[in-house]
Amino acid sequence: MRKSFGGITSIMLVCALGVTLLVSGCGGGNSGSTGSNTIVTGVAATGAPLSGTVSLKDSSDAAREINTATAADGSYAFDVTGLAAPFMLKIEWTDGSSSRQMYSMATGPGTANINPLSNAAVAVAAHISDLTSLYKSTDSITFKTIAKNIPAAVDSLRAKLSPLFEQYKTAQDPITDTFRADHTGMDKMFDEVTIEVSGGNIAVMNHTGGMIFSAPVADVPAGTFHPENMPGMPGTGPAPAPAPVQDGALLYSTNCSGCHGSLAVTGKRGATAARIQAAITGKIGGMGGLSTLTAAQIQAIADVLAATPSPAPAPADGATLYNNNCRGCHGTLATSSMRGTTAAKIQSAITNNTGGMKILSTLTASQVQAIADALGTTAPIPTPTPTPTPTPTPAPTPAPTLDGAALYTTNCGRCHGSLATSGKRGTTAAKIQTAINNNAGGMGSLSNLTALEVQAIANALGTTPTPTPTPTPTPTPTPTPTPTVDGAALYTNNCGGCHGALATSGKRGTTAAKIQSAINNNAGGMGSLSSLTATQVQAIADSLSSTAPAPAPAPADGASLYATYCGSCHGTLTRSDVQGASASKIQSEISGTRQMNSLSGLTSTQIQAIANAL
Repeated sequence: MRKSFGGITSIMLVCALGVTLLVSGCGGGNSGSTGSNTIVTGVAATGAPLSGTVSLKDSSDAAREINTATAADGSYAFDVTGLAAPFMLKIEWTDGSSSRQMYSMATGPGTANINPLSNAAVAVAAHISDLTSLYKSTDSITFKTIAKNIPAAVDSLRAKLSPLFEQYKTAQDPITDTFRADHTGMDKMFDEVTIEVSGGNIAVMNHTGGMIFSAPVADVPAGTFHPENMPGMPGTGPAPAPAPVQDGALLYSTNCSGCHGSLAVTGKRGATAARIQAAITGKIGGMGGLSTLTAAQIQAIADVLAATPSPAPAPADGATLYNNNCRGCHGTLATSSMRGTTAAKIQSAITNNTGGMKILSTLTASQVQAIADALGTTAPIPTPTPTPTPTPTPAPTPAPTLDGAALYTTNCGRCHGSLATSGKRGTTAAKIQTAINNNAGGMGSLSNLTALEVQAIANALGTTPTPTPTPTPTPTPTPTPTPTVDGAALYTNNCGGCHGALATSGKRGTTAAKIQSAINNNAGGMGSLSSLTATQVQAIADSLSSTAPAPAPAPADGASLYATYCGSCHGTLTRSDVQGASASKIQSEISGTRQMNSLSGLTSTQIQAIANAL
C-alpha cells in the first residue's frame, strides 16, 4: 500500500502518476514525458519517525540541492525532474539541544529511506566516516562511485548483522524497501540498538552500552559480532536485571581529566563512545592504558560528555598550560629555555615526537598557540643595565657573553649532574649538536639552542678540568699510576637517578657487557651515557658486583616510592589522578609508554607497594 503525502507534494505525485497513465494510454513513446520516474520518496526514522528537513543533492558538475520537510510519519518526497542521478540525501533534526544529521543514497528515482543503517551503508560505500564533509563535496564522480558501491555495502552489513535481522524477523533492504516507523521489525531494532559511525569505525551497541558489533568502515567483513550483547526480545521472558548505573563523571575524572582537564572545561565534549573506543584501540595519545574500561563505562563517559553542556570556554591560559605540560623538561616559564618558540614549532615537535612530545598530541591548536603566546609575552628576567662610563664618545655595549655554566645547569644538569661532577667533561660542541640532531637520550628537546649556546656549554665542560692528583714524592720517582676510576661515583652521577643508591640498587651483578649493550640500544634512554669509556663502564659494573649485597629489604614503602617516582607527574598521593591503579596497569604503562620506561628498574614488589598505596 503506497504512503500518501500531504499538501502540494501529494498533489504533484498524483498528477505525475496521472500524466504517466495518459501518456501510456496514448502510446507515449519518446514524447518527452518522464512520468513517475521522477520521484524519490522514503521515510526518515530512528525507531520513532523523525521531524526535520530532508535535503537532496544531485550529481551534476554544478551540484543542485532541493529541500522538503518530513510529514508526521517521517515520510518525504522529491520531484527530481531535471536533476542528475545519483542523489545523496540528508536529514537534519534537533535532538534535545543539539542538531543531528543522517544520510542515505538514491541511485535514481524510487525509494530511498534514511535511517541508522542507511547512514552506515553510505560510510561503508565511501570508506569514510565524515559524511558531513562528503555531502558538502561537489565531486560528481565521488557520488557516482558511492552509488555503485551502495548495494555491496548494504549486503555486507546485512550479512554481519544477520543475527539481529533474524531476532527482529526482518530481511528488508534498509534503503530501497518500503519502510514504516511503527516500532516493528527493523524499526523495532532501531528502537533497541544504537548504530554510530565515527572515527573511521561503525559501532552497534545495546542501550546499556554493550558492544554488539564493531568494524572499520573500510572493512566490514573483518568486524566482530558479540551475540551475548544482543537485546532481549519482548515475550522471551522477564527483562534482565538492569546493569549497574555507571558514574560517568567519576569515570571521566579518574581516567581522562589528567590529560583533558576537568569535566567543566574539557575540550572533548561531544566525543562518542565509538570515538573513545577507537582512540583506546589505536592507543592514540597513550590511551591504550584505558583498555580495561568496559563498553558500559566508555558509554557512561560519552554520556556525561554529551549531557553536560560546556559553557563558553574561557581563553586558554598559556601559563597554566605551560606549567602543566612543559615545565618538567624546560623549567619554569620565567626561566624557560624555550622563549620565542612559535606555535608551528611546538606543533611540529609534537607531530614528530621530538623529545617524546607526542604525549602532548591531545592539545588543541588554540592551546598550543596559548603556550607559544605565553613564551613570547612573558618578559625574561632583565639583565641589569650597567651604568655607562661617562665619556665624550660612549663605547658600544659589547654583546653579552653567554654563560655556559648557567646554560649547562638549565639544559643538561637534570640528566648529567652538576657541572663540577659531570661525566660529560671534554664533550665538544659538534658532539653535543649531533646528539641534539639525532634526539639521543631525548636531547631533541634542546633543538632551540643556538650554535653559540651549544659552544658555550662545550666551553664550560672544557674549562673546568678535573683536578690532577698530586704525585706522592719519593726518593726514587716512580711512574704516576693510572688514576683509579671511582665506579661508585660514576654510578651515583650516571645511574642513581633511575636505579637508586648503590647500596640498594636493583642492578647488582650487572656486567659491563650488559651495561654497554643498554647504552648502545638506548634502552630506557641510556643512549645519553654514550660518552662513558669502556674503563668507566667496567668500573660501574665492578662497583655493582663488589658492594656487599644489601640486607633483606624492609617491606617497600609505597607512599615514599610514589612520592619519589610518580608525584611529579600525578600529584600528591592524596590527590593523585591515578588513584586505584593496579600493579598490572602500572607495569603495563612502564612497559608500553616511553615516558614511563625510565621506571623499568622498579621491582615487582615496589610496583605492588605503589599500587597498594594508591
